[in-house]
Amino acid sequence: MDFILPMRFDSISTMRDKLEKIASKYEGDVSHRIAYNFPLKIAKGSIKKNSLFNFPVLKTHEYCVAYVCDDDLKHEVLHAIYYKNEMYRKMIHKLFIQLSDTNQERVNKTMSELGYDKAFWLDEFQAYMFSEENPIKFFKFKKIDKTESKSILNITHFLNEQYNISQKFKHQDLHRK
Repeated sequence: MDFILPMRFDSISTMRDKLEKIASKYEGDVSHRIAYNFPLKIAKGSIKKNSLFNFPVLKTHEYCVAYVCDDDLKHEVLHAIYYKNEMYRKMIHKLFIQLSDTNQERVNKTMSELGYDKAFWLDEFQAYMFSEENPIKFFKFKKIDKTESKSILNITHFLNEQYNISQKFKHQDLHRK
C-alpha cells in the first residue's frame, strides 16, 4: 500500500497539534478524533522538503493515516482504500443500499451521533463496518439478512485478497502486498 503515508505518533496531543487543522479542512470538525486520515493534497501547504512534520513524503504517497495506537490503524487504512479504490466504493454503496431500511436508519443515526458530516457517512460506515470487532453490535442492527451477509463476506474477501487486511492489522502490514 505504497499510496499511504503512515504517521505513527507517540501521543494524541502531539498528533492533534500537528494535524487537527489539516483534518478539519478535509472533513470538518470532529470532536472525538483519536486518529486521522486525509488525502495528501489537503496538506500540500504543510509539506516542506518532501516531509510532513518530519515524516518523509514519497512520490507514491496520496493519502495520510495518522494514529497513536495500532488498534486504530485498520480503520484509518480503510478510509485510504475507500478513497483510492473505485470498485471498493461501489461495493460499499451496494452493501449500504442492500441494508434494510431499519439498518440504514441505524447507520445514519450512529453517524449523526458521532458528529460526522453527512458527506462522510458512507466512508465512515465502511471503516467502522470492517474494523470493529462486532459491527452488528456497533450499529445496533437487530439482524442482517442473507443478501447483506453475502455482501459483507464478499467485501471482507476483497479486502483480504487485494490489501491483506485482516482483523489484526498492524503498522508493518502497510509494507506488504
